Amino acid sequence: MSLSRFAVQRPVTITMFFLAILVLGGISASRLPLDQLPDVTFPSVTVSTRYRGAAPDTVEKLVTEYIEKAVSTIDGVQEVRSVSKEENSTVVIDFGWDKDLTEAVNEVREKIASIKRFLPDEVEEPRIWKYDTSSQPIMYLSFHGDGERYDVRQIAEDRLAYLLQQVEGVAAVDVWGGKRRQIQVRLDQSRLEAVNLSLLQVVDALRQESLSLAGGRLEAGSLDYLVRPLGEFRSLQDIAHVVLTHHKGVPVYLQDVGQVVKGYENERTQTRINGEEGVILAVRKQSGGNTVQVADRVRARLPAIQQTLEAGLSLDILYDRSRFIKDSIRQVRNTAIQGGLIALLVLFLFLQNLRTSCIIALSMPISIIATFILLYLWDISLNWMSLGGLALGIGMLVDNSVVVLENIYRHRSLGLPAVEAAIRGGQEVTVAIAASTLTTLCVFLPIIFVQGTIGVIFRELALTVTASLLTSLGVALTLVPMLSARLMKSGAWGEEGRQRRRARQRLHALGSTYRHSLDRVLCHRGLVLAVAAGTLILASWGNRKIGSELLPAVDEGLMYGRLEMPVGTKFAITDGVMRQMERIIVQETPEIQAAFARVGVTSRGGGGTHTGFMFIKALDRTQREKSLPVLMQELRQRLKAIPGARIRIFERPSDLRRLWGGGRSERIEIDIQGYDLEASTALAHRLSQVLQQVEGVSHTLLSTEDQIPEIQVQIQRDKAAALGIRMADILNTVKTALEGTVATTYRDGGDQYDVLVRLQEQDREGWKDLEQLLIPTPTGRQVPLHHIATLIRARGPMTIERRAQQRVVTLQVASDGSRDFSSLVREIEERVRQVPLPQGLSLRLAGEREAMQQSRRDVVLAFTLALLLVYMVMASLYESLLHPLVIMFTIPFASIGIIASLWMTGTSYSVPVYIGIILLAGIVVNNGIVLIDYAQRLRQQGRRSREAIIEAGGTRLRPILITTLTTVLALFPLSVGWGEGAEVWAPLGRVVLGGLSVGTLFTLFFLPILYSLVEEMRERIWRWRGQKCES
Repeated sequence: MSLSRFAVQRPVTITMFFLAILVLGGISASRLPLDQLPDVTFPSVTVSTRYRGAAPDTVEKLVTEYIEKAVSTIDGVQEVRSVSKEENSTVVIDFGWDKDLTEAVNEVREKIASIKRFLPDEVEEPRIWKYDTSSQPIMYLSFHGDGERYDVRQIAEDRLAYLLQQVEGVAAVDVWGGKRRQIQVRLDQSRLEAVNLSLLQVVDALRQESLSLAGGRLEAGSLDYLVRPLGEFRSLQDIAHVVLTHHKGVPVYLQDVGQVVKGYENERTQTRINGEEGVILAVRKQSGGNTVQVADRVRARLPAIQQTLEAGLSLDILYDRSRFIKDSIRQVRNTAIQGGLIALLVLFLFLQNLRTSCIIALSMPISIIATFILLYLWDISLNWMSLGGLALGIGMLVDNSVVVLENIYRHRSLGLPAVEAAIRGGQEVTVAIAASTLTTLCVFLPIIFVQGTIGVIFRELALTVTASLLTSLGVALTLVPMLSARLMKSGAWGEEGRQRRRARQRLHALGSTYRHSLDRVLCHRGLVLAVAAGTLILASWGNRKIGSELLPAVDEGLMYGRLEMPVGTKFAITDGVMRQMERIIVQETPEIQAAFARVGVTSRGGGGTHTGFMFIKALDRTQREKSLPVLMQELRQRLKAIPGARIRIFERPSDLRRLWGGGRSERIEIDIQGYDLEASTALAHRLSQVLQQVEGVSHTLLSTEDQIPEIQVQIQRDKAAALGIRMADILNTVKTALEGTVATTYRDGGDQYDVLVRLQEQDREGWKDLEQLLIPTPTGRQVPLHHIATLIRARGPMTIERRAQQRVVTLQVASDGSRDFSSLVREIEERVRQVPLPQGLSLRLAGEREAMQQSRRDVVLAFTLALLLVYMVMASLYESLLHPLVIMFTIPFASIGIIASLWMTGTSYSVPVYIGIILLAGIVVNNGIVLIDYAQRLRQQGRRSREAIIEAGGTRLRPILITTLTTVLALFPLSVGWGEGAEVWAPLGRVVLGGLSVGTLFTLFFLPILYSLVEEMRERIWRWRGQKCES
C-alpha cells in the first residue's frame, strides 16, 4: 500500500500523527539553545611553561626546542608553532579535525613527561590545555568609582569577580585596570650606607618580624590551651619601628633609613573606559556553555550586585556579545519568515484558491516544526548554520507539496472523484519527488562527511536542510493527499469565480505560448545550441573579473586600535599619546558607542611601556550611516596627525573567521624563516616598505617587536669570588633596588597587602645610580656594583616566534577593503618575488590564502561527490545511464546565472558561495527530473520524442514555475543582505537565486533540445541494430 493511499484511507490516524508532531516539535523548539556558531572544539593543544629569570633566547633553547621536538612526533600533528618570551614558553600544536582532542592531550602530556629530565630545574610544571572558542570573553563590564574613597580594583577582584563567578555558566572573570594597594618601604641609599646596611638585610629583617606560627599547646588545670603567638604587623607604625640592626650600640629602626607609606603597585599599565579611569571585568563562559543563556543570567544578576555597592560606585555593561547573536539570529529567523510569506503569496497567485493555498501553506510550518524534533535529537542548537539551513530550505519545503497538489488537480480536472484523484495524483509523482528530494540531499552528504573546516562548520547547515526536506517529503506524500481528498468540492476545485477563471485563462495562455515557443526552438536546435555555448563562453570570460576571499566581512561594529611608540619609550609618554587617540576616537567620532584603552599591553596581551591597545564598539548598523570599513578609514586618516606614533585601526575578526584563522592575526601574512633574527627582521622591514605602496594595503605590522634596549650587567666572577660575594646576592640586590621585593604581607581588617621593599625613586633614576648600587659582602662591608660588574648598553629580542621548528618573523599585511582580496594577494605575491632573498632565509605567504586553497580543495571534493551521487540517483530513477547526463547539462549552464548574480552585486567568491554552488547542483536538476520523468511516461505510451517533450513541457510548466518562483523569491530576503550577520548568507542566497533562475530557463528550452537529440539518436541506433539483425 502506498503512503498516499494509506493517508487518504486513514485520515484520523494521519491527523493524530501530525498533531503529535506539532506538540513534540513545539517542546523541542523551546528547548533548543541559541548561539552564534555550532559548538566546535578547535583541534589545538597548548603547552605553557614558565622559566623564572630566563631571557627569550634562553627560554627558546632550553625549553621550547625540547617541547617542540617531543610533540612533533605525535600522530596527526599538522603544525607546531611557539612563542618564547621572557620567563615564558608557549607551544601550540595544531591537529587535523579528525583527531580526538582528549586523546591528543593525553599524548602531549606523555611526551612532556618524557622530556622533563632534560629541562632546567628552575622550570615550573608545564600547563597543558585545549583551545576553546569559549575562552573569548562574552561580556565586558565597566566598573567606575571614586578612586580616593574606594579601592576600585580590590572591590572588583574580591567582591564583584566572586559574585559574577557564582552565576551559572560563568567560568572566570578577568579584572583589568585599576590599581592594587601596596605598602611600600622606600629606602634611602645614603642612609643605608651610613649605617652599613644592605637591601637584603632589610628584606630579611621584615620577614623575620612578621610571622604567625603555632606555639604548641599548654595544659593548665583541667584545660588544654592552644598557644598562638601574634607576630604579624598590626599597623604601619609596627613596620616603621622594626629594628634592622645596631650601629655603635644604638638600634637602627626602619624609619631611620626609609619611609613606610601606602601606595599602589607599579604595573606599568593603565586602563580607561571612554576616556575615564576604571576597571574592566571580562566575563568568560564555561566550555560547552551557551553564550546567550550565560549572558542573560549575568545581566539578570547585575541589579542585585549593584545594590550591594556603596554610593558612588557603578557597574555597567560595556559590551555584550549575546546582543549581536540575538540580533543576527533574529535576522535569519525574520528572513525565513519573509521568504515563507513570499512563497505562500506566489502559490496563491498561481492557484487562485484559498483552500488549495491553505493545503500548501500547512505543509511549510509542519515541516519546520517537525525539523525541530530532529535538531533536538541531534543536539543541534539554533545558530547561524542551523537557522541558515532553514532559511535556505524555506522555499524548497513546498516544492514536493506543489508537485503532488498540481497532479491531483490535473486528475480532478479529468473528472476523477476527489478520493481517487488524491490517491492516484500522489502515487504517480512519488518516485519523481522522492528522486528530486534525494538529489538535493545528495549534495549535502559530502558536506557532512568532509573532514576539513568546511565540513565541521557547515555540517549543521547540511543536517538542518536534510531534516527539513525529509519532513517536507513525508508531508507531501501523506498530509497533502489526505487534505486534498477532504477539502475538494465537486468539480475541479469548486465553483469557479471570475477572478479564478481569468487566472486559469492566463495560465492556459502562458502554457500555449510556451508550447509554441518550444516548438520553434526545436525547429532551430543548432542555432539555440550555438547561442547557449556562446553565452557560457562569455560568462566564463566574465568570471575572471570576479574576486575571491575566504569569508565575507561581517559588520559586528567592533574594531581594535593598536599604538606603537619607539621601543623603550617611557610609560608616561605612551600614555599621553593614547589619551590623544581616545579623544579623537571616543569624543570626536559620533559613530562610536563605547571604547576602553589599555596602555602597556597589546591585543594579544604582553607588550611593554611603548604599546597600547583599544577595544572600540561602534553604534549598531541601523544607527549609523557609515559602514565599518569607511569608519575605520576615516579614523586612520585622522589619527595620522599624531606625531611619532604608529597607530593601526583594524576590524575585530568575526568568530567564524577565527575558526579558519589557524592562529593567524591578519588575512595576509608573510612568514620569513631563518635562524638569524636580525636578517629576518631587516628583510621584513624591506618588504613592509614595498607592500605599503600597494593599493588596498592599510598597514603592515611585524609579529615580533623591535629589540628592546637593555642594560646588561656582566658580572666579573673572579672579583666577586675574591670578595666572597654570591651570585644570588648580586641578582637579588639589583632586583630589590629597581623592581622591588615583596618581603612580607600586612593585614588591615579583612584585606591583605604586599609589603614591597625598594630604593626611593631618586636613588634609581639613572646609569650612575645603578653603578653605585651597594652589594653586601660576607665580612659586612659593601662594595659598589661597578667594582665587580661591567654595565653594557645592548638590545635584545622581546619575543622569538617559531613555526615548524624554525625561527620565523611574520609580516602581517592588513587590507583596507578597497579592492577584492584575490587581486590584492596576487599583487603582493608579485611584489614579494621582486625583493631579493638573502641566503639562509625562506619566504612563505600564509594567512587566509592558505585557508582559501584548503577550502577550495575541500569544495572540489564535495562538489565532485555531489555530482556523482546526483547522477547515481537519477540513473536509478530512469534505469538509464544517458538521461541523467541530459538533465545534468543544466548544471554548467546554471553557472551563467551564478556569475551574473555575483558580478551584478559585486560579490566575491567565498566559502558561502561555494556552499551555494554545491546546493544548487542538487536543486537545479529537480525541474529537469519532473520534466523528463513525464516525457518518459508519454514515450512509454507510444508518443514520439518531439511530441512527448512538448506535451511534457506544457503539462509540467505550472509546477516548474511555482517551485522555481517559491524558491527564488523566498531567497530574495536572504540575498539582499540586510541586518546583523546577513553578510554571511547573502552570497549563498545570491548564488542559488541567480543559478536557479537561469537554470530553469535552460531547463524549459535547452533541455528539451538535448532530450530530443538523444532520443532521435537512440531511435537511429535501434533501427540500425534492427536492420543489422534482419540482414
